[in-house]
Order: sequence, then structure tokens, then C-alpha cells
Amino acid sequence: MEQLRQETAQEHHDIEQNAYAIAIMDQTLTSEQYLTYLQKFYGFIKPLEDQISLLGLGQDTLLDMHARKKTPLLEKDIQDLLPKDSDLSSLPIASDLPTINSTPHLLGYLYVIEGSTMGGQIINKKLKQHLPSELEQNLRYFNAYGQETRSKWKEFAQIVNDNIHSEEDRQTTVTTAKKTFKLLTEWINLETPIHSTRHS
Repeated sequence: MEQLRQETAQEHHDIEQNAYAIAIMDQTLTSEQYLTYLQKFYGFIKPLEDQISLLGLGQDTLLDMHARKKTPLLEKDIQDLLPKDSDLSSLPIASDLPTINSTPHLLGYLYVIEGSTMGGQIINKKLKQHLPSELEQNLRYFNAYGQETRSKWKEFAQIVNDNIHSEEDRQTTVTTAKKTFKLLTEWINLETPIHSTRHS
């Protein structure tokens, strides 16, 4: 975990410089931009979670992949912000994605996504202070684990340390984490069509 932290420091910094993240910290993010940000995460995470589920990855570890899925949280947040009966299948999906076909790949990817739940606590607090009160119920993704956030992260960290031993696996995990940060940053910064919220 320490190697992951050190070797992805630049990529971690870069993703925090996207316009949405900065607007959240500055408390200038609009409701429309918040919806766009959620749709960005959905377009990146959903295809990867679908692949992970299809391949049955994580079964050789103690990870409860079902409990850690983020797609259902994003779907609920997005659906609540869109006009009733909106079709989420038309949302843009990222095509440039990290390769996830082994446990080292999976843990590298999850280092980014699970790690973001820690930062999500800060984001959640900022959004509650700034966004209209009626949107407070639509903070499921950024508050994925609630009061269990820290314990879930510690559990994940232990699983990484318990399952990644060889130099080859260590490099695969680090490379996947770096690639995930990079491709997610590029996807967030890419101009893509979105659905509009019903809120002003």
C-alpha cells in the first residue's frame, strides 16, 4: 500500500485538479455540474464493474465485491436528478479503460476507486454546505460507506497487502492504479454529451 501511495502520488494529484473537483472545494459547483460529474463516474465505473462481475474477480480474496459496487449508488443519484423515467442506457460510456482481468489488476483499480471514498467524505461535506437542500439525498456515491468508510479502507488495505507478494504482481497493481487514475482523469476532462437535470 505504501508503494502504491508513493508511485501514484502524481496521478492522484492530477485527478484532484479537474474542474469539477476544484469547483466542489471552491463551493462554486452548480447542480447541473454535479449531475455531469456523477455521470462521468458512471460512464467509467459501470463497464469496469460489469467486467469484474462477469469474470468473477475478487473471489480469491476476502473482498465482498457486491457490497463495494458503486454503480447502484450512481444510478440512484443520477436517476433522482433526471426527469422521471429517464433512460440511463443512453449515458456516455468510456471506451478507453484499464485492463482488469486478474487479482493484481483488480486491486490496482480498486486502490483508486476505494481510495476515493476517503476523499468522498470531504466532498460530501462540501456539497451539503453548498448544493440546494433538495439534492442532499443524492449524495449516495460520495458517501458510499458512511460511518464505515475508514474501516472499509483499512480492510481493503489489508487485503492488498495479503494478496500482492511477487514483484510482478506488485508492478501490475501499481501500473493498473496509475493507468486508472490517468484514464479516469482524461474521461472526466473530456467534453461529452450529458442528460440535463430537472433542477435549475
